[in-house]
Parts: sequence; C-alpha cells; structure tokens
Amino acid sequence: MIQVRQQALRERQGVERKTQKFFQAGLSSKLAANLAELGLRGAELAVAQARDDEQAAWAALFAALGRPEGTHYDLVEPQFTLAPPDRLTSEIDRALVTRPDLRALEAELEAQQQRVEYAQSLRHPVLLGVFSGGYARFAELTAARLMAGGLGLFAPLYTGGGLEAQVKAEQRTLAALRAQYASRLLGVRVEVSRAHAELLKALDSAQANQQIVAYAEEALRLTQTRYRAQLTSFVELLTAEASTEQARAEYAQALYNYQISRAHLSTAVGLEP
Repeated sequence: MIQVRQQALRERQGVERKTQKFFQAGLSSKLAANLAELGLRGAELAVAQARDDEQAAWAALFAALGRPEGTHYDLVEPQFTLAPPDRLTSEIDRALVTRPDLRALEAELEAQQQRVEYAQSLRHPVLLGVFSGGYARFAELTAARLMAGGLGLFAPLYTGGGLEAQVKAEQRTLAALRAQYASRLLGVRVEVSRAHAELLKALDSAQANQQIVAYAEEALRLTQTRYRAQLTSFVELLTAEASTEQARAEYAQALYNYQISRAHLSTAVGLEP
C-alpha cells in the first residue's frame, strides 16, 4: 500500500507543478491550482497513513512471533500467480488424510477399541501356563530336577457386576469418541469448504480488479493527454486520478487477500501455509 500511495503522490506532484505553471501563464483558474494543491496534500496524508499502518503491522507480526519488537526484517514480495484451487472434493479428501487432529482422534479410537476388547476378555476363563528350566548341582541330573512347569485356570466366577460395569464404561467412552470423531469430520469438511469458497472469491476479486486497474490507467493516460492539450477540465483529471488510485489500492489489497485465502485453505487441508 505504501508503494501504491507513493506512486499516487508522484503523479499528484507532477499534476500540481503543471497546474501551477498553467495558472501562472493564465491558462488555468485559481480554483484548479487550489484543487491541485489539495490533491497533493491528500496524497501526502495517504502516504503517512500507509506508513502508520506499516508500523502497526510490524507490531502485530512481532506479537504473533511472541517476541519484543526489534529490528525489522527485509520483506521480500512473494512470487505467485493467480490460479484456482483444486476441486473441492479433492481438497476435502486430502484434508481427511493429512489433518493431524483427525490422525490423533483415530489413534485414540484405536486405543479405546483395544481397551473395550480387553475389558470384554476379562469375563472369560483364562488358561495360563508357566515353565521354568535351569541348571543346579545335583548328584543326579534328571528332567524333574532341572525343569518345572504348571497350568492354571482362572475363571471369574463372581465379580459383583464389576466386570460388566467396566465393559459398559469402556464402551460408552468408545461411543463418545466415535461421536467426537464424526463431529470433527463434519467440522473439517465445513472448514475446507468455507476456505475453498473464500479462495475462489478472492481469486475472482483479484482478477476483476486487475482488469479494472488496466481500464483506469488507460483512462487516466487519455485524460492527462487531453488536459495538457487543454481539451478537458481539471475536475475530470482529478476524477480520473482518484479512480485510478482507488483501483490500484483495491487491486493490491485483492492480491494479498488471495494469498491469505490460499494460506487459510492450506491450513484447513492440513498442509503448511
């Protein structure tokens, strides 16, 4: 925005110089000179406001980094092209595979399923065996002296309903996790769909503003040529300048909105923005 405002300031300075020369030569009115001066001061104010916005943006960046404000970085303009995203279904399918929160819930579901199966297994009899072997100093070495083994049958004859309660508790926890996972799946689909729509909207806006800037700059060039030839009024020139400046500012904002929307979509899908 600073670059846009500075370009407008340079153009207003050129118009103000020409208007003053025309006024001194008696080719324009005092009103035109005053309007040119007013436009120049407005452009200077716009540059100052853009610089104030830059300082606020630096403060917000350092706050997001969690560090006190220090030396500013050398910002590099990102290289990108205006391009539509993939199909919505493809983005959603990718999100269902890459989202870390979904992976964590799936792991928790798997662990809870194992807890349920273990709690259910406690209700059935269990046959356990033990075997031990070794060497000892006996006068006569026999298998009975060197090895030992045994079998044990454990059966839950009476637990007072404790095992059933444990199974039901684990099953309720599993059902709650499944409901949470289904809700999270729906939330991811909605989040990706919304980010996808916002990116398409930002893309349309950027492309439309790109054409508007081209039309506005062409109209400004024609108006400036006609004004130098005294074929149009100064008011028409001011109108053309204001329209061009507004178009440039909106196009710059649209480009950054597009980049921000693409970052939001990448985040929603589970990728690095």
